[in-house]
Amino acid sequence: MAAGHTDAVVEDDQRDDVRDGSSFVRLLADQSGAFHAWLGDGFEGIGEDGLALAFACVVAARLKPWGPAPQTGWDLASLLRAPSLTCDQYVALALRLFGAASPSPSSKLRIAGLGWRSSSAIGNHALLVAWDGDVALLLDPTVGVIAATDVARRLSSTRLRPAPVAALEAEPITAQLRDSLLAVLSGDATLSPRDLIYAFSPSPDQVSPRGEDFIAQAADDGTRSLWLTVGGDLRGPDATDLPRPPLAWAAVAASHEAGHHALDAGGGLWAIRDHSLAVVDTDVDALIEGSRGLTLWTLSNGQVAAWPAARAPAALECVALAAGTGDCSAICLERDGTAWGLRVRGPRRRLAGGVTDLLQGSGAEQGRTAYLLCRNGDLLRAERGRVGRLAIRRVWDAAAHGARARTVRLGLAGGWVALLLDDGTVAHGTFESGAGSGTAWTRWRDGPFAALDLADRGLTLAARRADGSVRQAPASRSF
Repeated sequence: MAAGHTDAVVEDDQRDDVRDGSSFVRLLADQSGAFHAWLGDGFEGIGEDGLALAFACVVAARLKPWGPAPQTGWDLASLLRAPSLTCDQYVALALRLFGAASPSPSSKLRIAGLGWRSSSAIGNHALLVAWDGDVALLLDPTVGVIAATDVARRLSSTRLRPAPVAALEAEPITAQLRDSLLAVLSGDATLSPRDLIYAFSPSPDQVSPRGEDFIAQAADDGTRSLWLTVGGDLRGPDATDLPRPPLAWAAVAASHEAGHHALDAGGGLWAIRDHSLAVVDTDVDALIEGSRGLTLWTLSNGQVAAWPAARAPAALECVALAAGTGDCSAICLERDGTAWGLRVRGPRRRLAGGVTDLLQGSGAEQGRTAYLLCRNGDLLRAERGRVGRLAIRRVWDAAAHGARARTVRLGLAGGWVALLLDDGTVAHGTFESGAGSGTAWTRWRDGPFAALDLADRGLTLAARRADGSVRQAPASRSF
């Protein structure tokens, strides 16, 4: 990997002169040759627009110190006035500087903004990725790292050579973040498709994600990743969307054998091959990806089956389906309230009785965790146990808390649960694997509350009181 520092490209007094778009354009014209040389090996094929974007990211990293900033606008002037910036604001600043360079109308440069959750190898962070002809780029305008690598391949494979990298020298406050990113680019750490929080395609009108750009589900078949956004689109790593069916997409799943499949809101099951779409089944009620992505499962008219090769249904009279973990590929809920763990081979395993609702974990918990609401008001959590078997843990004990859970809502980020209780209060908490019943709950007692829902496309908890007033809070502890 190559490494460099700003002083070889942009002197301090030149950097201080970047006060608007036109001054950045002049600096780019003056330093583009030296900057191209600073990038080094691996960047020979980068085009004029790709070079301008990379330069904007390096300049942005040194224009402002990192740190929590007061609420500011997303226009260039507001970002340049801010005393400090966080990662999503550095992304916006780099995009605004790049926009000032007026990319050519014939440019083939494609750009995407990607956000990563706290549990990823780089933590809760925002990056840019781009494709400029034959050159793919990963760009971090927070720490000034530019890599010649295709994020689409890096997400679907853990066996890649170290990427060519040009990196600014570390600032003390962001040194750990820089080191984490370089570990990913060297191959010592990996990013997973399920680490992604959002993906958006920048434009002059958009330099930060909108609510509909956040990720509801991720699916990877070993060669390609796709995401279902909360806005109902199927999106690739470059933030471009596949064509929509007449109704919005409702679920996406993938296995190495079956590839990508998606379910629309009308029950149509679609096979996805190289961006071509074909209906392969109808009247499907649910589609999930089994444990470790080894198979797909469908629920149709009460019958659950491994798809598409199942000879006979694995379960009958089912009303809900969720991904399993450990030794159970999937979990189904029968009409009589019995929850079963299903296996691709071997007998099914009874998990619990008296269950009234089965919910699939979201965000970081997708394909790893499910929640079971019981008739007695308990809430159970299905997760991988210590010996590799699916384990059931009681996370809300109605008897111990003196109130029964009646409604369950799961935060988009995963690991965050809210409950509407039969005494009119609300409880919410964040869970870690193996936390069991010792998890702390926050209780809202200023009700009574009559309804519980998620607003802002799953990002905000909204509890409605009997008098119509609403109490709100973020539907997660942190992404």
